[in-house]
Amino acid sequence: GAGLWAGLVAGMIGGVPIILIELLLTRDPALLLATGAAVGAMIATLAGMAVGMRAREVEHETSARPNEGIRRTIRNALWLTALAGPLFSLVGLFVGVAFRNANERLELKLMPGLTNIWLTGMSGLLAGSLLAFLAFGGLAALQHVVLRWVLSYTGAAPWAYADFLDYCVERVLLRRVGGGYIFIHRTLLEYFADEPDLQ
Repeated sequence: GAGLWAGLVAGMIGGVPIILIELLLTRDPALLLATGAAVGAMIATLAGMAVGMRAREVEHETSARPNEGIRRTIRNALWLTALAGPLFSLVGLFVGVAFRNANERLELKLMPGLTNIWLTGMSGLLAGSLLAFLAFGGLAALQHVVLRWVLSYTGAAPWAYADFLDYCVERVLLRRVGGGYIFIHRTLLEYFADEPDLQ
């Protein structure tokens, strides 16, 4: 429901500017229609899937296991990247065709790269894949890995942090609650909370 409406609205909003830009470069109505439809479908699909995946994540937040959240984030990022890459490549092809037509019609003498449809298509594929991966969870996953590496490198926490927390559970210092951990002893919690060196 929410994903469908978000996709439709985002697709309509995103497709109009691309059509206007294409209109400045070409007068081919078929190309205009195809580009607008492709961009609109791309944005609609990505927005719909992103909203749908986020809604599903919220439903399963309470039943998470250790590191399940970051694994789900990476899976979502890879799924959306696999979808966005080919769609951005298609847009790149349309842009290359538009620039080539404008170059021939107006004799603009544009850079060869701008009129090479295969080059613009590959550029769209690479740029779209990278942007989609970072925007839909890849950046959060990279930040997670970097943070764990810094904590491990400085000796502040072990790399296998989940194993360390499970070890604390075995020693009855922590208790597992879903995918998280809480202190069993209130006094120990207050000690760590009040310790200046740990704040």
